[in-house]
Amino acid sequence: MIFNHSNDQSVYDFISNCISECEKAHASCQALSPLPLPKRLLYVNETKHSCRLVEPRQDQQGAYTALSYCWGKGSPDPLLLTQDNYDSFKDNISWDRLPRLFQDAIKITSHLGVDYIWIDSLCIIQDDKQNWEIESQNMASIFENAHITIVAASTPNPETPILRRRAQSEEKVKFDFTERDHSKSYLFSRLTTPEDMFNLYPIKVKQVSSRGWREVLYQRGWTFQEDLLARHTIHYLPQRVVWECRMLHDDERQLLGNRRLPKSLDQTVWTWREFVKAYTYRDLTYISDKLPAVSGIANMVSQKTGDEYLAGLWRSSLVSDLGWQFAYSSTAERTCPPRKYIAPSWSWASVATRQAIGYSGETILNTLATVIDADVTLKGRNRFGEVSDGFVQLRGFIRELKLYRNDMCELFEADLPGCQITAGSLHFSADMGICSGDGLLESGAITPTVCRRYADEKYTPIPGKNAYLRVFLVILYETSECITGLVLGRSPRVRGAYERLGLLEFDSRDFETVMRPAVESTITIV
Repeated sequence: MIFNHSNDQSVYDFISNCISECEKAHASCQALSPLPLPKRLLYVNETKHSCRLVEPRQDQQGAYTALSYCWGKGSPDPLLLTQDNYDSFKDNISWDRLPRLFQDAIKITSHLGVDYIWIDSLCIIQDDKQNWEIESQNMASIFENAHITIVAASTPNPETPILRRRAQSEEKVKFDFTERDHSKSYLFSRLTTPEDMFNLYPIKVKQVSSRGWREVLYQRGWTFQEDLLARHTIHYLPQRVVWECRMLHDDERQLLGNRRLPKSLDQTVWTWREFVKAYTYRDLTYISDKLPAVSGIANMVSQKTGDEYLAGLWRSSLVSDLGWQFAYSSTAERTCPPRKYIAPSWSWASVATRQAIGYSGETILNTLATVIDADVTLKGRNRFGEVSDGFVQLRGFIRELKLYRNDMCELFEADLPGCQITAGSLHFSADMGICSGDGLLESGAITPTVCRRYADEKYTPIPGKNAYLRVFLVILYETSECITGLVLGRSPRVRGAYERLGLLEFDSRDFETVMRPAVESTITIV
């Protein structure tokens, strides 16, 4: 069927049918027990154009919708919950002051027979940093517990509605039929385009990276955990509405016979590293949100595993977690973001740009470093959020390494002086742009080193191949294919410490040759 308006009753019928089927037939989509309500919600009555802020009891349970949307650059005076208007919002929020998107989300909520909706800008006190930190780590559970998540994929900001007449698509085609009585009839349909297609995964959380949807919302970092964890989702795309739950994807334009169900009921549970890979490919308006925007998922992982979270990594797997690298190292080497402390250099969160994080898929055969100690200093009350400092103390084998700039391709390469190694064995992956700089020895004396390069700082280019600046290699682990280690420079801010520059991999056959001059030492990486 083709509906010309996203507020068509037939669209609501489609959504209601999907909800009904899911509640009856999808055991993995159902909550094991009644779900708690968030700390604040909006009580809505669309027929009366009424909306107000409410505070459910701590033990209160029920159904609510949640809105996932782009803040964008809408009104210069956006409607936000603040300490000043908190009490007045509990009495009433003027319907006329609500952005068009919020009005539409309330209409959808009421149409579905739900009395409450959660919208972050109206349910989190925006000028209370402490409240924002607490609620940001609860964000994942808020979307996971929502009866329905409404995804405003077709709107760049709250001022743009999602309930609107749809533009006529050139994909619309007409089929002519001749009935048995020889009368003429016809059927209109839209063609499925490549970006409509997405793979099916019978998974506990949705495989959001498998879609081809190009809307800005699906590129935003903050919406990652909202989209990933929601049990029931309605995607308002420009030309259609798509239903998604943990067992079914359904499109309002699909014929019943074309609805795609999973082939088996086996669940594929994402690992933390898969979360990180999908998340780091998304954009953030503020680089300081790098850890807070995924803090809800980190909180859930911690609750399930009991593990200690360290600025995007986990204590129980810290040595292997340190082996992250960017999927496109050549791009990373040319990246020079502004200096702003986000995380320790050993954390993937320390690199501020949009780069997909990857890990080796090989099984680790031998761990060659030991964690002596590790800790981070939190910036606020969210223990999965922003940090102001952190360190990892490792005991392992360390040796000198030479980095030089290959002028042919404008990239950096590694060399091990005095070693005869297999041709093409060394593979250096820089985390970001690097340059010559000054490091600090334990005594406080300055020593030449290689540092991360930032866009707002003057820098000294690394000399050519015949020059020599001391950097260091600490070996992390061995797989069946290669040896992996961290490339480190002296820290310019902490005496005697090191900072990560990138990752080095070399052929396992060269292990003895490479490690012959190595010394077992204890070092601190910040």
